[in-house]
Amino acid sequence: ELKCEWEYKSKSYLAGWATSQVKLKKFASLEEAQAVCLTLGDDCGGVTYSKKWQYTLRRGKEFQSNNPEQSWMKVCNGGAPLFRVTSISPGRGSRVGGTRITIPGQGFSKNQL
Repeated sequence: ELKCEWEYKSKSYLAGWATSQVKLKKFASLEEAQAVCLTLGDDCGGVTYSKKWQYTLRRGKEFQSNNPEQSWMKVCNGGAPLFRVTSISPGRGSRVGGTRITIPGQGFSKNQL
């Protein structure tokens, strides 16, 4: 069974419209847009929100940055867990950031990090 999750990123967008059939279609809710995106299979990479366009279906499969929009990328697999984190070290870091961390696990890919 195909299982999908939604990876969120603020200040980003997904490039390209999902299909010509939904190119200028605006959805009032995230849930509605995600439901339609799931029905489009590989033609839809996710959902992007902007004040001007509301929720729109996008083809892109990578986040594009430096933008006031918000995006949810569809990440699907055949039913196995997408990935599994086995630990995170160190367990603490500086409050101002800059601490390098190691996250070992299974099922990671470059596009997920």
